[in-house]
Amino acid sequence: MVDNELEFSDDVIAPKNVTVGFYNVENLFDTEDEPGVNDNDFTPEGYKKWTLDRYYEKLDNISRVILDMNKNDWPVVIGLSEVENKAVLEDLISHKDLINANYGIVHYDSPDERGIDVALLYRKEFFSLKNSNNIVINNPDFPNSKTRAILHVDGEFFNGENFHFFVNHWSSRRDGTLETEAKRLFQADVLKKWVDRVSEDASNKIVVMGDFNDYPIDKSIKQVLNAGVGSESLYNLAYALHMQDKGTINYKNDWGMFDQFMVSKNLFNTGLHLKSKQLKILDKEYLIWKGKKPNRTYGGDKYYGGFSDHLPIYINLEL
Repeated sequence: MVDNELEFSDDVIAPKNVTVGFYNVENLFDTEDEPGVNDNDFTPEGYKKWTLDRYYEKLDNISRVILDMNKNDWPVVIGLSEVENKAVLEDLISHKDLINANYGIVHYDSPDERGIDVALLYRKEFFSLKNSNNIVINNPDFPNSKTRAILHVDGEFFNGENFHFFVNHWSSRRDGTLETEAKRLFQADVLKKWVDRVSEDASNKIVVMGDFNDYPIDKSIKQVLNAGVGSESLYNLAYALHMQDKGTINYKNDWGMFDQFMVSKNLFNTGLHLKSKQLKILDKEYLIWKGKKPNRTYGGDKYYGGFSDHLPIYINLEL
């Protein structure tokens, strides 16, 4: 779904750096019951007692996080996961703290049974959208499994360089790590084919981001997607942090990097480029409950009023 784009204005002042962020926002739902979607928990009468006040507080919280990704300006590109629909994204970009950023939206409805999707926000002054694709996952070994699609966005930055963004939210480990591994291996294979196709044009710069529900050392990432810190085709900016026991999620008091950025190696060269071979985790005190784990919105039906069960990540590009 591509919004109509305007040409870059001649008086656009290029930002000193381009911040690209990713955030699993933990269930950004509106309060309405959508027919055909299992979103009943997120209604005023549902299990979560999800009210408009709580929804607006959630929008306040996400807006605060986005602002903190770049204190000097808003991020130019933001990937999001666990958003219910385009309406919640429109509410988000209309928030008083974000409205002047003039964000555009790329979003498709996914087949996910709970109705949660991935999306990309981009500042129209600095990034021009060319095309987008909703890459639906049809795994023949799990014909009844409906999961999030992969979002592919093709666009051009203000300096004329072409970038391809892939936003992911792979199958969870809820039913067991080994029991669900095959689903993530399949998703990695689908993504790899798309990345290889885009890579045929050596001038394309590629940014793969998302919540992969696997770590940088797992087979889906390191072997199938071929992302690492050596001779692999994609450079995994999350690898070093994971090996240092840093993380964006906390499971049984153990931090790990489910949320990752992987990039084509031409992002270390000229033009818009990365100076650091490591992503940054936004780990402000308000995002971490008692210094132990992410300050989340819910635990079961208990409302904490926090931000997310994941910490946000971001990278900075410079000219």
